[in-house]
Amino acid sequence: GKPTGMIQNMYCYCSGADRRKPGRSIYDFFLPIAQEKRIDFTIGRCDTVTAMADKTRIQQLINSLVDNALKFTPGDGSVELCLESQEDTILFRVRDSGIGIPEEEMENIFKRFYQVDKARSGEERGAGLGLQICKRIAEAHGGQISVQANKDRGVTFTVTLPVKGCCGGSGDERGN
Repeated sequence: GKPTGMIQNMYCYCSGADRRKPGRSIYDFFLPIAQEKRIDFTIGRCDTVTAMADKTRIQQLINSLVDNALKFTPGDGSVELCLESQEDTILFRVRDSGIGIPEEEMENIFKRFYQVDKARSGEERGAGLGLQICKRIAEAHGGQISVQANKDRGVTFTVTLPVKGCCGGSGDERGN
């Protein structure tokens, strides 16, 4: 079926209280980029979720993960977004069939300015400050971010956020 309702849910999560003016969803924004690269860009599970969160920061986090996934996935690959509600937790996943990340590099990719050695992977993976900022945004909301290698190819980034007790953008994510 059509994923329009699910896109709306995903956008509602990103747009917080301002649901009456959904504007362009993250999916709609990235769809032309995916189509240009012939990437199968889909939304898997997408629950309706509501959380107190800093709209701009959460959108920045999700945009960064989707942008990376599309950047490191070759043409004819796939990128899937999932939004899942589990009791008092929200899970947002970005799964790609891209170049992957060597096992020994996984724990380092959230460090500042860290980039996976492009001599080994063929292309740089990591966004300099991007993933470190993602980590800080997730942690500022009382959540976390992790990455796992997929069985076949590529990686899945998972952002876990608490439904209650999010800071709502108290400024914790600024740091140095």
